[in-house]
Amino acid sequence: AVYGSSSGLLLNSSQSRLSIQSSISGDASLVINNMANIFDHSGSERLHEDHLKDIIRLSLSDIMIERMSEAEILALWLGDLGYPEYLTAFLTQGYDLSTIARITPEDLTALGITHPTHRRFLISEIHRWHITDTWPTLVPSGELRDWLPLIGLPEYVALFEDQGYCRIGEVKNFTWEDFEDIGIKKLGHLKRLGLAIKKMKDYEFRQTQSNNSLQQLGTFAVHQNKIGFQASFLLCVILLTVFKT
Repeated sequence: AVYGSSSGLLLNSSQSRLSIQSSISGDASLVINNMANIFDHSGSERLHEDHLKDIIRLSLSDIMIERMSEAEILALWLGDLGYPEYLTAFLTQGYDLSTIARITPEDLTALGITHPTHRRFLISEIHRWHITDTWPTLVPSGELRDWLPLIGLPEYVALFEDQGYCRIGEVKNFTWEDFEDIGIKKLGHLKRLGLAIKKMKDYEFRQTQSNNSLQQLGTFAVHQNKIGFQASFLLCVILLTVFKT
C-alpha cells in the first residue's frame, strides 16, 4: 500500500516493494501492457481511469492509493505527464519511487531521456513528490544479508557473498564502478545502493558529532566544577583571613 500525508509520501509496504521487484525482474512489458489496457477501456472502466489520473494530478505527496504496485503508480504518473514511453527505461533499470525521488538530470540522460525539455519537466515534477524512503540508518548485525532486503535488493545477497563480501562495512566505500565490477548493472540498483549507503554514513557522522559534542560538554563541565571549587576554596581562605584580622 502507499500512504499519503501532508508531510509527504511514505512507501513502507513490503508488499509494494516486492510488487515492483517482481515487475522489474520479470517482464516490464507486462506492466506496460496492463496499463495500456486500462487506458484503452471505455465506460465505467474509463471513468475509473479518469479518477486515477485525477488523483495522480493532485501530486503523489497528497494521495492514498491501495492495492497498487509502485510500477503501476509510475505508469499512471508517466502517462498523465504524457511520457509513457519512458516507463520501460525506469522499470528495466530497476528504479523504485524512493530512488526516482532523488534522481538527477544526469541519471535521466543515462536512462536514455535525452530531450532537455523532458528532463527539466520530469525533474520539476519529481521534486514535488517529497517521498520518504524506508532505508535503514543502522543495521545492528552489520550483515549484508540483513541489509539488502531492507532496501529492496535481496537478489544480490548471493552475488556479494560469492565474492567474499558479507559485511556492510566492506562495501561502504564502494563506487558505482566497484558495484558494477561485482556484477550489478542496473542503473536504478546502483543508484539505490549509493543512496542507502550514504544514508547510513550520514547517520554515523551525526552520531559521531553528537558524541563529540557530549564529550566536550562533559569536559567543560568538569573544568567549570574545578574552577568553581578553586574559587570557593579561595573565598574561604579570604574570609578566614578577614576574620583573623
